[in-house]
Amino acid sequence: MPEPTLRDHLFSAVLNLLNREVSEHGRHLTQYFHLFLMYASLGVAEKQQLLKMDVASSLMLVALDEGPGPPIKYQYAELGKLYSVVSLLVRCCDVSARCQSSVQGQAPLPNPHGDPALTQPICVVQTQVEEILFGKPSYLKKVIEDCNSHEDTLKLLRFCCWENPHFSSSVLSELLWHVAYSYTYELRPHLDLLLHMLLLEDSWQTHRILNALKGIPDDRDGLFDTIQRSKNHYQKRAYQCIKMMVALFSRCAQAGQMLQSHGDLKKKWTYAVEWLNDELERVSDNKRPYSGSAQYTYNSWSPPAQSNETANGYFLERSHSAKVTLAKAYELCPEEEPEEQETDEHESMSTEERTAARTPAQPAQQVVCQVDKSASSTSPRNARPDARSPAEVKDARSPTEGKHSDAPADNKSTESPSDSRSPQDTVQKTGRDKTKADNVKSVGKMGSLGGSNAETGEEEVAVKTTDTAKDVSSSVSTSVVSSQDETSNNKPATPSTTSVKSPALSVKSPARKDPEPDTTDSEKTT
Repeated sequence: MPEPTLRDHLFSAVLNLLNREVSEHGRHLTQYFHLFLMYASLGVAEKQQLLKMDVASSLMLVALDEGPGPPIKYQYAELGKLYSVVSLLVRCCDVSARCQSSVQGQAPLPNPHGDPALTQPICVVQTQVEEILFGKPSYLKKVIEDCNSHEDTLKLLRFCCWENPHFSSSVLSELLWHVAYSYTYELRPHLDLLLHMLLLEDSWQTHRILNALKGIPDDRDGLFDTIQRSKNHYQKRAYQCIKMMVALFSRCAQAGQMLQSHGDLKKKWTYAVEWLNDELERVSDNKRPYSGSAQYTYNSWSPPAQSNETANGYFLERSHSAKVTLAKAYELCPEEEPEEQETDEHESMSTEERTAARTPAQPAQQVVCQVDKSASSTSPRNARPDARSPAEVKDARSPTEGKHSDAPADNKSTESPSDSRSPQDTVQKTGRDKTKADNVKSVGKMGSLGGSNAETGEEEVAVKTTDTAKDVSSSVSTSVVSSQDETSNNKPATPSTTSVKSPALSVKSPARKDPEPDTTDSEKTT
């Protein structure tokens, strides 16, 4: 066995500080662990020396507060350099004993995530390190919780998950728990780690993707379950999960094929994308986004939307990244279901068209019957003569009607008081003139309402004229008798009114005042 060198004595003295001094000087932890990191980065010999001194296992126990000395008393201890040293030393070891292929009878694939400076591992992983790292989940939880954004943590998880289903399941379980329950502004590092774990191209990649999307049975909910549970009160959590899945389906061909081939994944993804679209439209309706063409003014300017990944809040913001994510998510949506729906619609439309083409006569006949009825009801032959107003009847009179109607007035004006005619002759002449005028009036009215059958109209006018003449003659004789009685009794005669009603028009003509007889001549005669 070779004799210890000076550097062996120096590092032995530095490691002895873990027994007491390190726990009492928590502010200088970063400088203390940074010494081991710089020394291990020098080369293969330095790494080999630290592995022989069990530096990796000692630092892992310190992180778990199980170290050789008392726990670190400093409340906010910075252990990032400690995790980096452990990651670097573990990746120099051989962990193939923990690896197995998902294909039965096939050897596991070689691990490409070891230390790139080494052509082969320095040694087999130490028993204590293997027990802490692979046997207990405590150190894994500590690393993911405290050092999730460091590059060395990602390298360690990649190295240990390669062709290792048990460790992969533990990592997925821990990451899915943080995705479901961590604060929304702390999700980004955990989602990045989960994405990188799902992008590992080993024989267990498909199993990891399915467990991440659907969940680990009897252990953790999947990403779709987290999205469904966070839609109402933790919208930013659901949005970040959708964004990570968009990156997964875009960068991983196997994940894209799984999305297209699994029906339940199709539906869940479609529902998630529709929810994101509805939520962004709702946000745009409540808050009008800034338009690039408008200028910044006091009234129209609004600050840009906050990031949905770093801002503290529950509800979604309409940011540029969210709109880009939605556009990419729509591109990844399967297109088979809409095409099937379109074909079903075309088939239903063709069936309706066939049924309509079989019986087109019945609705056409009904329409024709309705049109005939409406036309017959509005034709001038079947129109009721009393449908016209008195004003229309008055306008339809012929010019000759007015001339004849004025005849009695002309007779009255031209009649001289020295006329030798008797009152009876005057009354009879006036009645004859009035009868002629009424006959002309009725003929003019019937002519204005004339239809296609002119002969029938003339016969009706002749009959109605005869009836009217009889009524007028009887009324005139009655008026003559009354006038003679009044003259004999030396009383002024009361003018009588005659109402001539045309049965064809059923319009009551205004009462016409008969010309008064010349009382002076009658008195002279008597």
